[in-house]
Formats: sequence, C-alpha cells, structure tokens
Amino acid sequence: MKNWKLSKKIALGIMCIVVLCMSMLYITANGILKTLINNSERKHVQDNLQSQARMIQEYIARQESILTAYSKTPVIRDALKDPSNTKTCLCAGIYK
Repeated sequence: MKNWKLSKKIALGIMCIVVLCMSMLYITANGILKTLINNSERKHVQDNLQSQARMIQEYIARQESILTAYSKTPVIRDALKDPSNTKTCLCAGIYK
C-alpha cells in the first residue's frame, strides 16, 4: 500500500511537470508564431503599398508628358494665347 501511494505521488508530480512544460511550450510557440505572422503581414502590406505608389507615380509622369506634348502643339498654344478667338478654340477642340 505504501508503494501504491508513493507511485501515485510520483505519477501526479510527473503529470504536473508535463502539463506545466506543455503550457509553457504552447505559450512560447504561440507568441513566436504571432510575431512572425504579424511581421510577414506588415511586410506584405508595405510591399503592396510601395508597388501601388510606384504605379501611381509612373502614371502621373506619363500623363504629365502627354499633357506637356499636347500643350506644345501650335493649335493648342494659339488657343491658349487667345481664348476669345472661336476659330482657334474650335481647331483646338477638334485636334486630337
């Protein structure tokens, strides 16, 4: 009977240690994975944002060059110099 009580105490002690170690392992692994996932997600969002900003800048630069080239044509330039002249304004409206 004495051995039975001692073996129950040893088994209970080992079980408590195992549960404690497993809990600590779970908490540690959960914290590390949460940090890794947050960092990965943040990096992914920043990469997407930079890509979109780059696309917008390229679009703006392209549109500025088109508008600059368009405004340097003689028909448009004459219409901008004299907006009250309907003939030049009509020519500028037709110009593509």
